[in-house]
Amino acid sequence: MINDVVKKYLENSYIFKKKKILFKNKKYISYYHGRELCFKTNDSWLSIKGTGWNYGPPYAYTGKYDFNCLGLLNYENAEREKKISNILNRKYSKKFSKVLELIKFNRKDTSKIKNFLPRDFVPSLIIREVSSPYRINDLYLKNKKKAFNSFKYYFGSNKKIAISKFHMKVLNIIINYHFKGYIHDMLDLGNINTHGQLLDLEYFYIPNIKYPKYFKLSKKILTNRKEKEAIYFLEAIYQLSEILDEKTTLRNLANKSLEMLKNHDKYKHLIFYKTLNAIKS
Repeated sequence: MINDVVKKYLENSYIFKKKKILFKNKKYISYYHGRELCFKTNDSWLSIKGTGWNYGPPYAYTGKYDFNCLGLLNYENAEREKKISNILNRKYSKKFSKVLELIKFNRKDTSKIKNFLPRDFVPSLIIREVSSPYRINDLYLKNKKKAFNSFKYYFGSNKKIAISKFHMKVLNIIINYHFKGYIHDMLDLGNINTHGQLLDLEYFYIPNIKYPKYFKLSKKILTNRKEKEAIYFLEAIYQLSEILDEKTTLRNLANKSLEMLKNHDKYKHLIFYKTLNAIKS
């Protein structure tokens, strides 16, 4: 049922008509991200978020605010991701997934599943442009060969150099948005693609952009999350190194991160920078 509804909305979407994309050409690519469909265009990929679980269990409603209910995407979250995407892509071109279109489900189309949905949950789709449909986690899952080819195509075939290039690219993206006071807040190998592009922006923190009502925020929590993001960043580089059989430590990666930064005076006041410095010691 969900597949039929998704098909109808996508075939009638502005982007699909403009790019002459057929629904039958859908691909289930990232086994890590189960509510996503992908479509190849001439120069990039379209990632459709909120299409329902593409592989088991599937999940059903399990809590008051289950934002992954049935693999769907709540309109409130989708609307927020579009707003965040617009801001980030104006400031940092092609460093983040780009939301091209937001589609809200008609109530009639969800009548058969309404009893499974949390209260006020309105299913929706976002059509995003991404440079690669493979996430770093796909390097050790079923599609690992194609994922590695995508990584190698972008960063080169020398694994050690490729990891270093990936490390530098992602570090510079993160340190620059931390300088603006932003936080990704969901940073892991599932939300970075094989070209070092950052994905899934529905919980990305930008001052004065309202969070979903169930998300708690305080100054202390914000500080902790900035520290956490530095740790998660190092963990992501460590996991990538491990996947590609390159030995390292979190301390070495923290030290290397600081060596990669050219302007220490600009960043040394940041909690992200201070956390790297503490881990390096």
